[in-house]
Amino acid sequence: MKKSASRTIEVATRLAFSLVLGLGTSAAWGQSSFRGTWADALHIGFKNASQIDELIGYAVQGNYNAIIAEVLAYHDTGGAGHGAYWTSEYVPEASDITPSGFDPLGYLCQQAHAQGIEVHAWLVPYRACTYSGGWPPSGNPLLAANPRWVAVPRADNGTGPKPVQPDPDDAATWYYMLDPGSPDVQNYLLDIVRELVTHYPIDGINWDYIRYTQTDGGYAADSNHDNSSLKRFQRIYGRSDVPATSDSSWSEFRRRTIDELVRRCRSEIPNMPSSRPPVRFTADVLAAGNYTGSFTSSTAYIYFQNWKYWQEMAWLDAAVPMNYKREHCTDQAQWFRNWVNAAVSWRNGRHVFCGQALYLNSMVNSVTQMRYALNQGSNGVASYSYYATVATEALCDGVDKWRNDWSWYTHVAQNLYTSAVPTPGMPWRSPATATDGTIWGRIMNGATGLPVDDASVTVGSRPVCRTDANGYYIVTLLPATSTGTSYNISAVKSGLPSGSYTGARAIAGESRQYDITLGSLQPQMAINGSDASVVLVRTVDNQAELADDTFTVSALNWSTYGPVNYDVDDDVELWLSVSPSHGSSSGEEDTITIDYRTAGLAAGSYTGTVFVSDPKASNTPLTITIDLTVLPPPVPGDFDGDYDVDQIDFGRMQSCLTGPTVAQNDPHCADAKLDNDSDVDNDDMLLFAGCLSGPDLWGDPDCVNP
Repeated sequence: MKKSASRTIEVATRLAFSLVLGLGTSAAWGQSSFRGTWADALHIGFKNASQIDELIGYAVQGNYNAIIAEVLAYHDTGGAGHGAYWTSEYVPEASDITPSGFDPLGYLCQQAHAQGIEVHAWLVPYRACTYSGGWPPSGNPLLAANPRWVAVPRADNGTGPKPVQPDPDDAATWYYMLDPGSPDVQNYLLDIVRELVTHYPIDGINWDYIRYTQTDGGYAADSNHDNSSLKRFQRIYGRSDVPATSDSSWSEFRRRTIDELVRRCRSEIPNMPSSRPPVRFTADVLAAGNYTGSFTSSTAYIYFQNWKYWQEMAWLDAAVPMNYKREHCTDQAQWFRNWVNAAVSWRNGRHVFCGQALYLNSMVNSVTQMRYALNQGSNGVASYSYYATVATEALCDGVDKWRNDWSWYTHVAQNLYTSAVPTPGMPWRSPATATDGTIWGRIMNGATGLPVDDASVTVGSRPVCRTDANGYYIVTLLPATSTGTSYNISAVKSGLPSGSYTGARAIAGESRQYDITLGSLQPQMAINGSDASVVLVRTVDNQAELADDTFTVSALNWSTYGPVNYDVDDDVELWLSVSPSHGSSSGEEDTITIDYRTAGLAAGSYTGTVFVSDPKASNTPLTITIDLTVLPPPVPGDFDGDYDVDQIDFGRMQSCLTGPTVAQNDPHCADAKLDNDSDVDNDDMLLFAGCLSGPDLWGDPDCVNP
């Protein structure tokens, strides 16, 4: 758990609600509201098909519309709840899945979506494995081979992987923590997110424990590792010491390392291929104790989780404050309300889903808290948890006794969630309703081909953004239209040439990538590996669809000339389109698809052009010209298949003549029987004469039926 700690809805109704998910509509919470239940990996919930069927059944009974399933609690297989609850290339399969090889997330998505319920993949990023299991983590060869990915307490700096102190919310568990500021760790975590979004029809990514669990953390398991947070800090601040835990610069840098993962997810998730876009990006954030009006005094800030800033920068689609309080304790009841009021006031045009603790409250008090959050403007509630549904005591001694009581789902449906509703849409994710866009990208060193850490990137008048160790920057909240608003990008880093990009386009509701190489020359684009334009000659039968074409766009000699940030467009409205419409290449070949729509075209010749352009490239634009011929239907009398009826065809007709009532049985003369009887005679010749067009002139398909 995160802390120590029937009514059937018609399927058709839920499916109707699912159709409006993500359309950007706004409504009172009774009409549109996020109703999530956290299903953790340490209790029953989604380990086999039977548990998943039961989980969905209770969600339907309680009129919930989202399941937040903890598919990654630990990155090893050291016990129940450890490992991946999906089929992963990076994380070993959880050992308590039954039967082995069963895909819990795949089955959960299938069954939940059939009921109109969203599925959000709940991930714990930095908790590698428990101390009792030791290092290396069992079952995960990738982590076992990379002990330098571990962050350690200050006293253990440079002594190899060591566990961090237990989280105050889970005092019995010591575990190994991955280093949040390591570019290798950040790439590993993004690979996991990309795998989930690309291969599963999930509706959201939900980060939990996206913070440090102690103030004395973040130091290097290997003091010589250049990619540790500590080494990065020393390079950026020009220091060689091991900073004290209380060092203000070190503390601010550790907050920055957490920021880097959040903002990178914000930029990359919208561009990952997904079968259920837009994928909602949320984070479970600390709302411990009381909010007294100073976020910098909060536990979240002290543990280097600056989630108020995340909301200010619009990096999350929704913040989910873990506002776990006992309603029967007068002080905590007020703390709950103080956090709700603060969180709602920080939304900044995005959403807040208030996290509420069922396991600390009676059912009546849980409904009281949930109703308060919704009435104050929270866009929804997430219940913790699916399994621990009610407290068994009404004391304020800090001892949390709870039980599993499935009647909660009947209770909430009768007293709060009285009918099914859709989750709220995200108008900021749709070009039709959004008013701002995002520009992100990567800053590279032209001399070395390596990413530039701590470069200063400015887009328009937005605040300066510092790149992470992988060179990534992200600038949000750029005023934009659906057709694009132009911005200039500048990038500087002490000791390196400056870089810029003029005329970058922010598209409302979209996240556009612009990479810049410092010290590069004009980039050179390539189509299919060549810097030359392309001509495609295509022919399609009448009323048939032409198969898609693909081509690749890349940057030639990018380490010298720099990346290309290209747009792809065409001059055809009716019969072709291209996707994606933009991209960025630092040498890799990006695949673009030409989608043809030819079934409705009349016979004839057509020409269309696809343009690949980058204002900074020396060879912009490159073009792909499509010369398309749509063939006419078959023409009677066209025996040689060239779509005209001429002297050659007449010779064939003559050779097939038999005269009246004399059957023509030669298979090669079957199409000469134009009047559909068994002979080829004068009647057929007269019909043929009506079909004559002359050489190289398409004949009339209806010539025998004037």
